Amino acid sequence: EAEAGNLDLADTVLSIRQAEAQQRAAGSALLPTLGASFAPGRSWNPDRGTASTSLATALQVGYEVDLFGAVGADVAAARTLLEASVYNREAVRLSLQATIANSYFQLLALRDRIRLSEQTLAIVEDVLGLLDTQVRVGAASDLELVQQRSAVASQRASLEALRQTERESLNALAVLLGRMPQGFAVTGRSLSDLRLPPVTAGLPSELLQRRPDIRQAEAELKTALS
Repeated sequence: EAEAGNLDLADTVLSIRQAEAQQRAAGSALLPTLGASFAPGRSWNPDRGTASTSLATALQVGYEVDLFGAVGADVAAARTLLEASVYNREAVRLSLQATIANSYFQLLALRDRIRLSEQTLAIVEDVLGLLDTQVRVGAASDLELVQQRSAVASQRASLEALRQTERESLNALAVLLGRMPQGFAVTGRSLSDLRLPPVTAGLPSELLQRRPDIRQAEAELKTALS
């Protein structure tokens, strides 16, 4: 969904189209050009009293000889620029996926913390009720009651801060997906509901060939050297 709606990814697609146009423009210099011209004419024969119309045509064929390889270098540079744009899109796409995954995990972690905070609030409110009863019968002091009321107020403020952070995380996730924050919802409730894939030790050497940011840097280096 993010690949279809994210504005940053759409911007990289436009960059690729621009690079494709530059490559076509650079390659056109190596192609022969063909042109034609037409020159109409009209003459009068006074002896016969007649007029005649003629049409002269000319065909021109041109070709630029790339003696010093300048045109070929421009084509190669345009090609590597296109490769860099493609790899840049893949890098943006990979970064977008990672950002969305992190945002989703953080949202689930926030919801776990909210549930824990709600449980804690219920406990401190129960303790406050018990202390209030004890104060009325003389089994607890007013100071203990005031302290417990402060603990309840602090816990309520902490819970509201977590809920506000949850709303902000939802809005950020909606923007990443290219959707309006209003009405956006996520059904996941807890990190414990996730099924994690196995993680193996070490990294494969093919990672250097699969990472688009490295391939992009390589293509940009080729462009600079061409």
